This record gives sequence, C-alpha cells and structure tokens, in this order.
Amino acid sequence: MVHKHARPRGAQARAPEMVKLEARDNMAQSLLGIDIGMDNVKIVHRDHGLNFVTRRLPENVVNDEGVVSPQVMAEFLKTLRAEEGIRARDCSLVLAERGAFFRHVSLPPMSVSELKINLPFEFRDYISEDPEGYAFDYALDNMVEDEEGKPTRMELFAAAARKETLNTYAEILKRAGFRLKVACPAPMANMHLMHAHNVEHPEDSGNGAVLVDIGYKSMYISLFEGDRFMGSRMVEAGCYDVDCAIADLKAVDPHVAGTYREKNFEGVLETEQCGAVFDRLVFEISKVVNFYNFSNPETEIRNIYLSGGGAGIDQLVASIATSFDYPVWLVNSLMPEETRANAKAAVCYLAYAGLIAGEASVNGN
Repeated sequence: MVHKHARPRGAQARAPEMVKLEARDNMAQSLLGIDIGMDNVKIVHRDHGLNFVTRRLPENVVNDEGVVSPQVMAEFLKTLRAEEGIRARDCSLVLAERGAFFRHVSLPPMSVSELKINLPFEFRDYISEDPEGYAFDYALDNMVEDEEGKPTRMELFAAAARKETLNTYAEILKRAGFRLKVACPAPMANMHLMHAHNVEHPEDSGNGAVLVDIGYKSMYISLFEGDRFMGSRMVEAGCYDVDCAIADLKAVDPHVAGTYREKNFEGVLETEQCGAVFDRLVFEISKVVNFYNFSNPETEIRNIYLSGGGAGIDQLVASIATSFDYPVWLVNSLMPEETRANAKAAVCYLAYAGLIAGEASVNGN
C-alpha cells in the first residue's frame, strides 16, 4: 500500500545547519526554490500560498555534466518566470548530487581559519583537479567532548562544488531575472525537509528512512537516521529507461516518448515492455536497500519515500510498494499537509526542500 497523505514516523527534532556554497547577502524578502534536472525545471515559491511549478526542458539543454546551453536555459527560465507570473527574484538553488560533493568527516577541533585550510584535503579522494577551482563549505554536525567537557573531535557535513558551475548558474539566473542567494547540495536540502516535518510533528520518532529520488537518467537512493543524512547511492537508471521502452514500442524518439509517459498515452505504462523496466528499477532499489540494511545494522529502516518524476508513475509506485515490507510513501507526506494532494508535489519536492533550506540560511537559522 502506498501512503500518500498520512503522517510518517520520522526523526529527532534537531536542526541541521545550512551548507551555503554561494550566498550574496542576507536581505532576501521573498525566496523561491529551484531544482534544475535533466528533463525538467521545478520551482517552488510562496505567493498567496505555496506554489509548485514544473516545466519540461527543451532537448539537449542539460546533460550529465550540467547545463550545456546557458543562453537557452536563461531564455527558458525568463519565459517561464513571465508565464507563471513569478514575482520573487531571490533563489535558493539545489545542487544535484552529480554537481556537488557532500560527505561526513571527522576532524580534530580547530578554528574556522584552520578548517578552511584543511577542508579541501578531505575531498582529495574525490577531486583530482586543482582545489582552487572549487568552493568548499561545511555544517557542524556534532562537537565530541571528553569527560571534562573539552572538545576532542568535530563531526562535520562538508560540501564542495566547482566555482565555474556556481558562476554559470548565477549568470543564467541573472539573465532570467532571478538572483542566486544560496546554493544548497541536495543531501542538505533533504535534511531540512526531514527536519521541518519533525518540528511540525514532534511526536514522530527517530527511525531510519530511505528516500528514493527517481530522476530522468539516474536514481539517488539515500539513507537517513532521523533527519541525519547517512549516505546515498546513485543508480544509472530512471525515467529515461521507461521512455526508451515506449520509444521502441511506438517508433518515436525518447523525448516524444516522455510525453507519452506523462499522459500514459494509449495505456503505454500498462504494456509488458514498461512492466519489464519497472521490474528492473525495483530490483536496483532492492539491492541498495539490502546493502543499507547489511552495512547499517544499528539503523532500523521504517519508511521508504518516493520522489522525482518516477514517483508520478502510478504503475512503478505500485510495483515498489508491493516489493518491500516497509511502508512506502510518496515524499508528499513529508511536506505541509495542505500541499500533499498536489500532483506536482512529489516532482517538485527538492525545489521545496531547497526553499526551506534557503529560508533557514538567509534568516540565520
């Protein structure tokens, strides 16, 4: 059974500190969250209530490396902003996991200036280029003290992103009439999403949860203990695989097939070809969840949350729900109650997570 609107059992009410890889100032009056995927753009803003906007991207604007046509993207966002009547300008941009490194590190106690020097070394196994080309930031997870109260170790969430990538996004947004205020890695945005729910519902306990973001060409499957990010795995499979099956079935190109998928044109999602893809995606999710169970025996998984474009495919959701012993929810259940019935919520959830993370940042929370 897929639980769409009931409250999940969540995590401890502990505020995650915001990771800011890019911030202009703290004077934002009204903020919006933006998530730029490979297939579409999602925007969430507050204008007489919470508004969800999703728009399919033109072909070949974004690939695995990021935005490949900045001018086209800028014009696309400018047109979208005008057509949707979006008045807010200041943005909190979510950096997809393919565009930023995010990890948990342990360091001896040190000053902020010492930390700025040492932080790049924590990414030496991930970044082979000159670290001067990267922006680094961190959030304090825990300061471990000895029996006398003397700090012995710093537990940090650390992030890194290419400065060129950040500058490109800033320029794109500027040309579209927006202003980049905060760039937030997706795992940190998700921590804010988990935390915000638990503040609203303090009765929820700190059990483990798996968040499955079924994107266009990849799935990010993340483990949380309460609202604390424990790690993620990327699987190179997603909605594009469904589109390719439809493309072969209907003799159209994958981009057109995506419109068939979104509308379930002529019942394509009930075909044997799509069913085989769903089975393959479920198998990949099962492998990662089993790995988490084996590697983290102290974390008891109680819920699985589905998000992204794949969460909008009812047939895939049903297949996932019948394949696990845990309750399977749409990620809508972590969002404000009045928005949970919105069909766009599961697709736009990361833009919403970026919005609340950005609000926490610019407000100094």
